[in-house]
Amino acid sequence: MQMKKLAAGLLCATLAIMMPAGSLLAAENRGAVIPVSYEDGVGKWNNTGVCFWAGESPALPVESATISADVYLPNEAVQVHTGEDEDFNPHSLNFRLGLSVAVDVKGEDKKIDLQRVGESFAVERDPREGVVCSVFKEEGPELFPYATAESRGDYVVVHIKNYPVNDEFIWWNEETQEEEPYTDEIPSGENVHYWMNTNINIGTDLVDFEGRFAYNNVSYTLGNSVNIIDFSERPDPEDQNIGDYWDDHNNQGFIQPVIFDDEYVINASSNNVKVKPGKTKKLTLSRMTPDSVVLIDVQKKKVAKVSVNENGELVIKGKKKGTTKVFLTVDRTTKEILVKVK
Repeated sequence: MQMKKLAAGLLCATLAIMMPAGSLLAAENRGAVIPVSYEDGVGKWNNTGVCFWAGESPALPVESATISADVYLPNEAVQVHTGEDEDFNPHSLNFRLGLSVAVDVKGEDKKIDLQRVGESFAVERDPREGVVCSVFKEEGPELFPYATAESRGDYVVVHIKNYPVNDEFIWWNEETQEEEPYTDEIPSGENVHYWMNTNINIGTDLVDFEGRFAYNNVSYTLGNSVNIIDFSERPDPEDQNIGDYWDDHNNQGFIQPVIFDDEYVINASSNNVKVKPGKTKKLTLSRMTPDSVVLIDVQKKKVAKVSVNENGELVIKGKKKGTTKVFLTVDRTTKEILVKVK
């Protein structure tokens, strides 16, 4: 697959604590979590592309096709327009989905990557309208009928349902570095295999964000056939890959099914703690994935010490009487805990 794709990135800070896999998640779900990095706008277009492998097709798929998926975007990735210009376009992230076919000609070392794509739509946060999915026409924006967005905890969840892709194939021309209609004859015969993939591309030239998006409930239809991407654990523990992700036409890594929290990027079971000097309080900590990197900043280090134990609990130890704020951060999402030691 050769389409506009994804960049990986990790948050940096002075104190990073790796959460153990055994700690508790508040709302477990299974899907894929992809690292993304969008540079500060200034006209630079950034792309995040994920490709879920969907297996072999017995024939070239020419039937009408649709794609469905749920995509979890941390709130910080869907920025708010606060300007006063009525005509300002507040969109931040553009979606385009596709169904791709890798045409593999055995014995000839020949492979053709083709794709069928649908109409782009934008996820926007407007203080007047909330979070909506829109397409932009000459006469102005209108709601996109195949996608809706809801706010859920630390996320904006984009629900894509039966998003139609057209019947024409396009391909990436390496010479021109452009997408073009594919007009050559597509190989067929006993030595030709067709490998299906679903593609979800998210692009922007407005967002400065470094974090992770989550995907689940991905499926595609061909005619009356419904094909669901399997996010369960692979039977082979050495090969859990179910897809790959891309940036600027370069493979950045492989996708593996994981358990993720579909409500919190980071959250503690309480945001107000009282503890005596020399004593400790433990809080349940929820975060996007069991291996999320959590950053801890204690405002007054002489008042309390904060750490994470082997069970994934947040341990707050009182040191001397006073009040301090504790900040927990994952992927730019920050939660504040007030700690009173008395």
